[in-house]
Amino acid sequence: MKEMKKLFILLTLCIATNVLFAAERLQIKVNYTKGLYKGLTYSAIQEAEPDFIKDKPRYEGRFLEEFEKKITEPIAVVFTDTPDKKGNYMTINILTVSPKGNLVAEVSYKGQTKQFKCKGGTFGSFLNLFGDGMGSLGKDLAKWIHTL
Repeated sequence: MKEMKKLFILLTLCIATNVLFAAERLQIKVNYTKGLYKGLTYSAIQEAEPDFIKDKPRYEGRFLEEFEKKITEPIAVVFTDTPDKKGNYMTINILTVSPKGNLVAEVSYKGQTKQFKCKGGTFGSFLNLFGDGMGSLGKDLAKWIHTL
């Protein structure tokens, strides 16, 4: 029985490894520093919303969740502050985020730059609504990538 479990784990790892190697790697840098959040600068929003930085993985998680639902080719997304410019990378500059989480972002990918206006949420804290806006951005970016 132990041998069967080991075999199953080994097989699962092999499959996962093959999927990762078959997937194109996309590095994404999200620049939050130039944005206005509820009319506040990046520094001011950190004071007004103490969990703003701590919740960054949650916003990016919402982005990734919705992006992966809409993308059709296998892409392994990696969030990074320093993308390898020789590789496949995307830069997202958050420009504005309304109190409802509606956001405007400027995205650069494969030599093209496009501005996106994305819907936030209707109920919850600002940080939760911002997460909704990031999810909407993930959907819109996946659709845009299909057109390139």
